[in-house]
Amino acid sequence: MRRLALLLFAMIMTGAAQAQGTFPCDAFIKNADGSWTAARNVRLPGPGTSYGVNQGAVFTPNMSIMGMNVASELERQCPANLVPAAQTTVDVTKYADAKGNIDAQALTCGQLADASQEDAEFLAVWYAGWRDGQTKRTALNLAAARAAIPDLIVYCKANKDRPVASAIDAVMKKAQR
Repeated sequence: MRRLALLLFAMIMTGAAQAQGTFPCDAFIKNADGSWTAARNVRLPGPGTSYGVNQGAVFTPNMSIMGMNVASELERQCPANLVPAAQTTVDVTKYADAKGNIDAQALTCGQLADASQEDAEFLAVWYAGWRDGQTKRTALNLAAARAAIPDLIVYCKANKDRPVASAIDAVMKKAQR
């Protein structure tokens, strides 16, 4: 909800309605439900101006903002991105050793991003707890943890070579600003 409010504020401040120009296709990921997620902060072209979109903003197929249907424009302008990432999921047990353990230090963002949504969310929650254990935190801010999970997954989709352990730190530092 906060991301949508920030997006709407940015669009209202810059004005305009219909999309014009070329969209930065590499900045968006198509989701299995037909929505699109911004993988990084990006500016979208509009008539006489551009719109600021924050990393993690989600555009659903029937959503229109200031007269512009971003999802439809992405469908039209970014045909190479049309296959949702969730259709190519990898079973996370593939990353486990013979005893069934996954090395928390070795798992990459690409591996997390290739997991099913359910597995990615499960691993993100586990990593949040693991990180808190590393820093000796004994309290859980439930709202902050819930908000960080989608941010971590989006971050990992855009930074596939990073270890998840360091991605968690980057996402948490960004959230604390």
